[in-house]
Amino acid sequence: MLLLSFCLTGCWDKRNMEDRSYVITMGVDKYQGDERQRYSVSLGSAKISELSDEPKQEGDISSIQVQGNTLAEAIHKADCFHSRKMYLGQLKTVIFGQDLLEDKELFLSALDELERNPDISEKVILLSCKGNAIDGIELILKQDTSTGLFIWDFFKNSVQDIAVTEKLDLETFLMELRNSNGQGVIPQIHFADNRIRFGGGTALADYAFCGYLSDEEERGLQFLKEQGKGAVYSGYWDNTVIPLSVIKNKCKYTFEERDDKILCTIDVKVKGSIDGKGFFAQDTLNEDTIKQLENLFGQIIKTEIENTITLAQQEYQKDILDISSKLYQKDPNLYQKYGNDINKCFQAMEFDVNVPISIRIMGVIQ
Repeated sequence: MLLLSFCLTGCWDKRNMEDRSYVITMGVDKYQGDERQRYSVSLGSAKISELSDEPKQEGDISSIQVQGNTLAEAIHKADCFHSRKMYLGQLKTVIFGQDLLEDKELFLSALDELERNPDISEKVILLSCKGNAIDGIELILKQDTSTGLFIWDFFKNSVQDIAVTEKLDLETFLMELRNSNGQGVIPQIHFADNRIRFGGGTALADYAFCGYLSDEEERGLQFLKEQGKGAVYSGYWDNTVIPLSVIKNKCKYTFEERDDKILCTIDVKVKGSIDGKGFFAQDTLNEDTIKQLENLFGQIIKTEIENTITLAQQEYQKDILDISSKLYQKDPNLYQKYGNDINKCFQAMEFDVNVPISIRIMGVIQ
């Protein structure tokens, strides 16, 4: 399928398929050397010979690292080290290193280049990492016979069922940044012990790094965005650890002024399931038991969401959760009264989080 897409899309000049190096993954870092460069870029290419029946060629590479004052310059330099022309028309993923995200000017310039490049799709997936993005590119390529589609396949097949990360594309991210004056969260990818893990996020304020979200804090954010499906929790009940799987969730925000504050009430409705086989005897499975379990897991999810809000409001003091925009949509007059500013409104808020949960027990005949 990938080979067919290469043949059908983005190749409108006279170059043959085998004359191109199809960049699938790009890592972008702030250059740390002595030379007068700004970016360090790692380009991970698909190995065409591994995608076709042709014998492998010695010219195949997995990745290449280059530096430049712009992304375009770095990519142009990469052409000087390779027998094939670097081509970004099949780029699937861009990973930003922490040092780059801490430099507002460099980060905005990189985003501008990505947006303006006619070869790069607006649906390219964006990720962040602790440390340098370059360190993870080789590992990414190894996860899928060096085709480089490991991340793309993960977000196509698995992301909707884990709730500790989300798929964020360039178009959506730029829209969110512009609507929130440079605040948001980029999902994280982790490289450790020769393994890749997804989870957590990197928080941005004023278009630059301001902190991290743990897996649990990111999961709290996903519930606020009605994307809690797939989350799994463990609760201790009747001397037994019981797992809950979240089927779906809805989120309703209401705002009112109270005691010179903005009271934000968040009702997070959750539906979940428990595999009752092995956990419940027939005589214990009644309405009272189910109610106890709903209260138990409702409190667990409520605490997680509250911790996410506390992190944003008290530690980072920035509305990285994009709650103030909901106030503006629902009550623009109240928004303007408290400063007509995202962060001022967010700091003026008190929160009341409610998590009504409905649980169904699977595998037990009632």
